[in-house]
Amino acid sequence: GELDAASGIWTINGTKQWITNGGFAGVFTVFAQTEAGKKEKAMSAFLISRDTEGLATGLPEKKMGLRGSSTTDVVLTGARVPDTARLGARGDGFRMAMEILNQGRLSLAAACAGPSRHLMAQAAGFAKGRRAFGKTVADFEMIKAKFAEMAIDTYTMEAMVEVTALMAARGWDYSLESALCKIQASEAMWRTVNHAVQING
Repeated sequence: GELDAASGIWTINGTKQWITNGGFAGVFTVFAQTEAGKKEKAMSAFLISRDTEGLATGLPEKKMGLRGSSTTDVVLTGARVPDTARLGARGDGFRMAMEILNQGRLSLAAACAGPSRHLMAQAAGFAKGRRAFGKTVADFEMIKAKFAEMAIDTYTMEAMVEVTALMAARGWDYSLESALCKIQASEAMWRTVNHAVQING
């Protein structure tokens, strides 16, 4: 972005793909380069209204999943944005973006733990009610091993999220821990789903 110091107006150009809620959001958080050559201090954040001249959104993406979420491109072509729409200090955008990523990663991990517990309970109900070879499916060693792995993964997810959330609440740096939570929880969730599908036959 370029600032006209006299008017206090930034001119912002650029395109961002895969914007969640892009089709109906009324306000967009936009990170734009404002401080050339300053590396991590090069970006600033802005709140830009949908009705801003020069802002347009593309057609909704055709996705395999997450269809309840509108995903589009956001295109800024000579968008004129007042400096009063800037969030925080000039050059503070990168720090803000990293903090948002940390929160998002931790939130994703937390969102995996509940469904994993639900899947385990649902699969247990099925396994206790289904009989094969004169006993319930839940009595087979292979099925017991699947439940053990599901329980370990679910407990690990919950424990990691709780510890990392405590770090965040205390104001500690939790960037590494939030990334670890996201990786562990998303992988563990996939294993839990896989086990649940197999248990349900």
